[in-house]
Amino acid sequence: MAQKLEKDSDLQGRRAHCFEMAVLFLEVSIVLCSVALLTELLLFWRLSFLSIAAGIGLTAIGWFLR
Repeated sequence: MAQKLEKDSDLQGRRAHCFEMAVLFLEVSIVLCSVALLTELLLFWRLSFLSIAAGIGLTAIGWFLR
């Protein structure tokens, strides 16, 4: 029983780490979009899409992690 709970706790910890990193990438993408609007540089706009993709990918990894 204790080993099962420990295994479940480890899984939840790994999931939480993935979700925390996903939130970080999504917040960075918001900042990059704001910078793109202020500077009118397309580079920041494109970087924000890469950050969004990383955030979505980490969310999917955390969601389907077993």
